[in-house]
Amino acid sequence: MPLDPDNATAEGQMRMCRSAEQQLFDRCRTFNEIMTGPNPLTPAEVRKLIDRDPARYHIFERWATPC
Repeated sequence: MPLDPDNATAEGQMRMCRSAEQQLFDRCRTFNEIMTGPNPLTPAEVRKLIDRDPARYHIFERWATPC
């Protein structure tokens, strides 16, 4: 599969990287708001979230393990 011509340039690569970083930041910020709110997720609920979409939510693995 050929690269998108825009993504083949250094500028395109930087734009893709910034977009990925922003998506990760947004996910972490939302997760932090949930976990510090009045009804934080249980480890089992976090595990369900990870199992539903591991590529997106694997970064929350630490919260899926009970203390």
